[in-house]
Amino acid sequence: MLKIQGLCKSFNKGTLNESILFDNLNLEIRNGDFVTIIGSNGAGKSTLLNIISGTIPADSGLIFLNGKDVTNIEEFKRTKYIGRVFQNPSMGVAPNMTILENMSMAYNKGKKFNLTFCIDKKNIMKFKELLSEINLGLENKLYTKVGLLSGGQRQALSLIMAVMSNPKLLLLDEHIAALDPRTSEKIIEITNDIVVNNKITTIMVSHNLNHAIKIGNRLIMMHEGKIVMDFRDKEKKNLSINKLLKYFEQIQSKEILSDKILFS
Repeated sequence: MLKIQGLCKSFNKGTLNESILFDNLNLEIRNGDFVTIIGSNGAGKSTLLNIISGTIPADSGLIFLNGKDVTNIEEFKRTKYIGRVFQNPSMGVAPNMTILENMSMAYNKGKKFNLTFCIDKKNIMKFKELLSEINLGLENKLYTKVGLLSGGQRQALSLIMAVMSNPKLLLLDEHIAALDPRTSEKIIEITNDIVVNNKITTIMVSHNLNHAIKIGNRLIMMHEGKIVMDFRDKEKKNLSINKLLKYFEQIQSKEILSDKILFS
């Protein structure tokens, strides 16, 4: 479903502060994969999602989505194929619009419409059914402005809106990081149900090792712009938090050893 070839990305190019993040990064994700990505701050997790979605351009390399070269396609055109949920619960919704208005906009994404017939009364029951499945009572708040909802309710709504247009790929960028523990567990449960039931190829960035192990069929660990671990299917099922921490410590110790050799 997703193929990345020879991806390169640097920041502050040509200056004393130039930083190379990706240097010939390659990644392939199969149709239906639910991939969780973990790694330290600055590993390149969110930047990778930004490049895939077209938010920032790659310096070089190719990105294929379902066999189509999307490397140079603008971000707004990629939204036809890519759904995304952000860390900030307000980024995936329009807070000053009602739930009904938000869902109508999401439902019509990629279609020609104007504000006079954006809301189709025939869709109201469909929207209520979708909302009732997440069991947060949002089906009874269709005419409530989204800005009045809790962070968890907004994030759940963002998830539903992100998949309403049947995207080829769903990107979840630490989408529970801003939520309290109880709410984050509920959103993770909703996330898993939506992804599995709709069979959507998904990449989820997370700092929560328990969620990374529990959710999905593949786990990738990134470090300094590189994929240093890639666990799939049965191998992933045998992982534990202690094992992951041990792997990460080994990676960090190699880095420290390398620095000592370099400056000795």
